Amino acid sequence: MAWTFEATERGYANLFKTATLKGGTDAANAETFANKIIAAELRYRAVQAATGVPWYFIGALHMRESSCSFDGVLHNGDRIIGTGGLTTRVPAGRGPFATWEASAVDALKLKDMHRVQSWSVARMLYQAEVFNGLGYVGKGINSPYVWAGTNHEQPGKYVADHVFDSDFDDPQLGVAAVLIRLAEKRPDIRADLYPATSEKPPMSETEPATPQDKAMAELAVVLQTFAAQLKTLNDNVGRLLEVQGVKPAPVPQPAPQPAPAPVTPPVATPAPTTPSTPIMDRPGVGLGALGLVLSGVLSTLGIVGPPAGESATTAGQLLPIISAGTAALGATGTIGSVLNAVMSVASMFMQRSQPK
Repeated sequence: MAWTFEATERGYANLFKTATLKGGTDAANAETFANKIIAAELRYRAVQAATGVPWYFIGALHMRESSCSFDGVLHNGDRIIGTGGLTTRVPAGRGPFATWEASAVDALKLKDMHRVQSWSVARMLYQAEVFNGLGYVGKGINSPYVWAGTNHEQPGKYVADHVFDSDFDDPQLGVAAVLIRLAEKRPDIRADLYPATSEKPPMSETEPATPQDKAMAELAVVLQTFAAQLKTLNDNVGRLLEVQGVKPAPVPQPAPQPAPAPVTPPVATPAPTTPSTPIMDRPGVGLGALGLVLSGVLSTLGIVGPPAGESATTAGQLLPIISAGTAALGATGTIGSVLNAVMSVASMFMQRSQPK
């Protein structure tokens, strides 16, 4: 197989998704070099402006070649900046360079990185391996230049140009290791390296989450949030109606047993003079109707997603159902007690979905 980006993109992406930092010295070094790269951001950004290569990836290459020392050229770490000399190691004969930035631009253009149009994490890892050389491909191992310090590291390293030691454990960090730590420290870098993921609270190590657990937790959050907001809205509507002189019909209560009393002729009760409508007497009806309208608007705007089809979302399906149910329950005057029951059930789901 030709080692092209198109042929290897998925492999690099999948490895990075499952890559984790090792502990101990590797974790400490990752923290040290991530801080150095961030501290020199402006210098790396100057090279990015000239080449289009992401600044933090330049920093990761610089870490690998010269431990982030600006005395060593980006090509191979040779300390020739400002000396008038040329590089002696591969690639030999490059230079002279008056500044580190000039050497970095030359090193990146030598590998045609300035021609790359789109930079994904897979592209960075591919370019890092090409930058160092594809010797590890022939050895059948993951390149330590890329993966050292992560769970994907394997024994073996070229300890000198064209000299391979199959038992050598690389003490240096690989490019992927420092990228992982940079993503943990900088949200903007994380958004570049993990574009399709979002941060979530860690789950219990002893009780990993199942798809059913995750679905239950998401449903509980939707139910609890919606019920709380709907109950608050219902209470506010009730208070507003009272201010306007419209009293909602009371919820039927069990009649107390009256004490024996003399029978008296019924007295006619005058009809109420305050105007009233079924919706005003039962605020839940109005809230339900308003919820249905809002569900349609939010679905059209793409905020909650459609209620049906391949792209349907939980919120898009639940909101119309809950709104219709609210209207129906409002007509019976039991909306308050039902909302309390919904909140109780949602709280129970939340408790069940919490790690033990």
